[in-house]
Amino acid sequence: MEIDIKEAAKVKSIFKELFAGAFSDALLSAGYKVQSMIVTELIPETTPTPVDRGLYRAAWRVRSGVEDGQTFVEVVNDMVHALFIEYGVKSDRVRPGKAMHEALTEWVIRKGLTAGRQVMSDGSTRKKNATTTNFEASSMAYAIMMKLKENGIFDRGAGLKIAQRAKARVPAIVMEELRAAVKDHLRRL
Repeated sequence: MEIDIKEAAKVKSIFKELFAGAFSDALLSAGYKVQSMIVTELIPETTPTPVDRGLYRAAWRVRSGVEDGQTFVEVVNDMVHALFIEYGVKSDRVRPGKAMHEALTEWVIRKGLTAGRQVMSDGSTRKKNATTTNFEASSMAYAIMMKLKENGIFDRGAGLKIAQRAKARVPAIVMEELRAAVKDHLRRL
């Protein structure tokens, strides 16, 4: 194939526009794939799973735009506790107090960790009442709080590294999406 030198600039412009569109499409598609991977694979396979009411999982978002002439796509979680889940909290940074105790007590009750039947010393069971449950929840919350102070939060204070694990898979996902976008754009010619 021969291209007249006079047309080279025009051909270059066409390809630049074609592949810029493909690249933008690929980046956005890759962003949504990474978000999905985090929510459907990485979070569920993490032990302990960092899900209580689903707020952390639901907060993952894809943001895109153009900055200084460059297209960008970000997969972000801007909830404050996302930082603690990602990076952990070292034991010397855990500050037990009334607010933490109340939050943990509420969590214990919400999870039903003390609800149900109590096994008696003779082997019989009896239904727990609300007063016992609240007292036990408070006691259990205190014990959890002390254990967190001793060990740190999220993998002994090292964090669960969910975003870091996702980031390691981004190049392969972007290349896969770029191939598909280029094929799609070439089909349109």
